[in-house]
Amino acid sequence: MWQSGYAFLTMFASVNYLQLYFNCYTFIAILGLPLIICPHLVPHVLIDIYCYGRLSSGQLLDNKILQRLLIAIRLPKSRFSHFYVSAFVFHGIVSGIVFWSYFTGNTVPFIVRILDYMATVDRKADVKPIAVVAVTTLFMFHILRRCYESLFVSVYSDSHMNLLHYVLGMTFYLVASCSLLSEAPGFTRKELNKDDVTDFHCNWQELIGCGMYFWAAWNEHRCTLILANLRDRKSVV
Repeated sequence: MWQSGYAFLTMFASVNYLQLYFNCYTFIAILGLPLIICPHLVPHVLIDIYCYGRLSSGQLLDNKILQRLLIAIRLPKSRFSHFYVSAFVFHGIVSGIVFWSYFTGNTVPFIVRILDYMATVDRKADVKPIAVVAVTTLFMFHILRRCYESLFVSVYSDSHMNLLHYVLGMTFYLVASCSLLSEAPGFTRKELNKDDVTDFHCNWQELIGCGMYFWAAWNEHRCTLILANLRDRKSVV
């Protein structure tokens, strides 16, 4: 009996939960493709679950219990800002750990143990510290930009999203931050090589990648400003 219980726990310990999360995220996105390809063939309840705002069906369902359930799990669309505020706090902590670890040459054992549980002990550090620092910094820049846009630029109406959107949005940035560390040097079972930590030379591919990110971020911000200026503060969008 004890051996069966141990085998059961071992099975769960061998699951990469970060990968499982993104696989489920992808699966949910693929299931939503019929809403784009042939929305007239999709039941209204699925449209209301997947879509929000103007994209939702807006029609009452024959099943009153299901209708009340959908109404009960609705949340104001303005709560999009919660995603980025929580992400700013969490990723700020992750960024601090990364910078402290690499600039002092020390590891954080309890973080390694948490990542072992989330992404298994078989993780390998396949990237350079400079790449981890760059991606962590760019991701923080992205979160700050989206936080600013959601709080001060975007114009929200009284339309709603459902709890599924909210849960996915709240968890995505938290899991993404953890995934950045899962294969980072100093955050696996392998000892941190201090010679690698002092090597902060960027190659031309990394510089081009950073440049493309800032170009894309600037254009996305411009699009957000254009959309916000097209909407009246009192209009329903």
